[in-house]
Amino acid sequence: MTRWTGRGSRRSTSKDRNFTRATLTQFIKAADAKLDDYLQRLEKSDASERTTGGSRVKNLAEKITAIRERREHMHMAAVVEMTVIDIEFAD
Repeated sequence: MTRWTGRGSRRSTSKDRNFTRATLTQFIKAADAKLDDYLQRLEKSDASERTTGGSRVKNLAEKITAIRERREHMHMAAVVEMTVIDIEFAD
């Protein structure tokens, strides 16, 4: 569904396209939970590979750190974007 704003432009009110701070925070928490679950499963898999003497992934700790840094960067970018949107609609 779309609605017309006072500025003469259309704005989508679909739940799939409408983000609030609460929904964004909930989405980030769910993504963090999925990432933590994935990392735990990866650690278990690596532990079992260490007992067999092989490893598929080199520099695992560095890759995990890079993933976490990207996640933090994306989180901060989303917060900044939400703040800008709040400021635009406050005018």
